[in-house]
Amino acid sequence: MASILTNSSAMTALQTLRSLSSAMAREQSAIATGLRVAQASDNAAYWSISVSMRSTVGALSAVNDALGLGAAIVDIAYSGIGQTKDLISAVRDRLVLASSSSDHHVAIQGEISQLAAQTQAVASSATVGGVNLLLTDVEDIWEGRIENRSQSFLSSYRSEASGPALSHIIHDLQATSLFNANGGGILERDPRSPLTLGGMRLTSSSTATGYSPSNDRIGFSARISFNFVGPLDFTGGNTMEFDLTVDADNPAHPIDSPYHPGLTNIIAIDQSLVEDVLPGSGGIVTNFQQFRSVLNAAMIGTGGYANFVSDGHGGIVQNRISIGVYPSSGLDGSQVSISNFDSSAGSGGLVDATHWGSRGNSINLSFQPFKVYRDVAVQFQFVVNDERTDHFLDQETINSILGRDDGRVETSTDMALLIEHLVGRPGLEISATTATTISINTDRNDRLAGSKSQIGFTSIGVNIEPIPNFGVLDIDIVGNPDLLPSYLAAVDAMLKRVITAGSTLGALKNRIEGQASNNSYRIDAIHRGIGQLVDADMEEASVRLRALEVQQQLALQALNVANDAPEALLQLYA
Repeated sequence: MASILTNSSAMTALQTLRSLSSAMAREQSAIATGLRVAQASDNAAYWSISVSMRSTVGALSAVNDALGLGAAIVDIAYSGIGQTKDLISAVRDRLVLASSSSDHHVAIQGEISQLAAQTQAVASSATVGGVNLLLTDVEDIWEGRIENRSQSFLSSYRSEASGPALSHIIHDLQATSLFNANGGGILERDPRSPLTLGGMRLTSSSTATGYSPSNDRIGFSARISFNFVGPLDFTGGNTMEFDLTVDADNPAHPIDSPYHPGLTNIIAIDQSLVEDVLPGSGGIVTNFQQFRSVLNAAMIGTGGYANFVSDGHGGIVQNRISIGVYPSSGLDGSQVSISNFDSSAGSGGLVDATHWGSRGNSINLSFQPFKVYRDVAVQFQFVVNDERTDHFLDQETINSILGRDDGRVETSTDMALLIEHLVGRPGLEISATTATTISINTDRNDRLAGSKSQIGFTSIGVNIEPIPNFGVLDIDIVGNPDLLPSYLAAVDAMLKRVITAGSTLGALKNRIEGQASNNSYRIDAIHRGIGQLVDADMEEASVRLRALEVQQQLALQALNVANDAPEALLQLYA
């Protein structure tokens, strides 16, 4: 019996020791590794969750590494844009200097060429990891699909029920490309210019856009010009008389008969009229300025007037006078006629003469193929005589009328069809007369002539203009000094776009930095969550380990007692 009890006590002590050893091993492992769940057997659920969370941390760390590379790419591009801004500003300064004097164009052009070459060097050197935001190779930088003209920066990672998901920051290279292999960079000619809009507008070196906002034809009123012959002596009963006819229809114009004969008045000049107009003259007209004043007084209320003749430079042609007609007679024609001239005071240079004014009822457009890009909108007015209508043109309009999908107008026939849809009306004839000419004219029912008649396009505006019609490398003030205003306008537009590109890169830089900070915060938060799941409480583990060590010592003592004193135990049951 004593043997059985002793063996039982020994077994109990041994089992206790084994249990204590296992518990002590766990606590020692926790203290050594800092983890209370180091493997699946410690706590399968917590271990599984922690492994998944550690995987997320690894992915986020990789994303932050990618963001670091993206930040470097953007930083060097941002620095390059800053240098480019200074270089383009210097080019503009040189062009302004060249505009003030032509004496040093060769030297100035040399500086401009050097500055332009430096912009290329800056763009070429802005490469990190094979990526360059300033020097690109995009097939269609303005209308290509965004995925074909953008740079993607990996920005975040997240786990979803359907699997891992990655987010990207998309940068449109259109906003920062200084030079593009296929054209359209900020420092190159902007391909989005609709050029002359198929002839609707004219080229002009005096405007910022390089094109005139109008292409219209206004009829010119009839004028008879003559050289003054004098002096004229209206004393002693001398007089001058002639019939003045205004605004008769011109049979040579393509209008139907009957033709209106115009309004005729008898113009009479005598000494009394001359002295009223020229006090103190004594009835003598000595020069062409005086004769003009006398003629105007004689023609009041007739629709006619006398004027000086311009020399085209802001002055007048000496000794020359013209007799014209105001567009106020109420008649359609434009004509002035002097007939039945008779004078005893001298001719003054006047003789019987007739002049017909021109008609502004027909205009020919010099067609050039063009394209309207997706982001381009054109507004204009079409005028026929005193009627103006507003119109709008964009890529969708062109595609719907011509059955295209690219906004292109390739032929004069297409252009004529487009104009017909936009401005067509009864009495307006529109046709493609040649491969490069479109004719627009009114029919025979429009009898207006002179300044009463007008036809064409006015107030033409393109929403994206002014844009560079020349690249910085195209500037040549020596070979093309007449293009200086256009060069200056193009460089000014480039400078504005470079500044905008700098703003875009600055915003992109801030976004990348913000995303990296957010990812770092997520990593820290996940680390805290992992710690709450699997990290050991070192103080508590140490206390438990000391308690287990005491229990182990007691168990060892009990086992020793059981093994060394069996007889003593048996005596307890004797």
